[in-house]
Amino acid sequence: MEANVVVRKFVYADLNGGQPMNDPNPSGTPDDVRKLLAVNTPSLTNASIEGPEVEGNVHKYTFRRAVGTKG
Repeated sequence: MEANVVVRKFVYADLNGGQPMNDPNPSGTPDDVRKLLAVNTPSLTNASIEGPEVEGNVHKYTFRRAVGTKG
């Protein structure tokens, strides 16, 4: 029997395209990861989470920037 390790990758899809981000908490939920990363990237606070897109043993999650108007 062979054990496969699942690797999570996170990408922040902002106006500049896609920015890869490290997984600071492999045992946490994607929402936990978003909250941790929002400390350094405040715009992630309101970002939506899409995925995972599964490619082999890689699960890719995308943080999509919330777009809206003020007022």
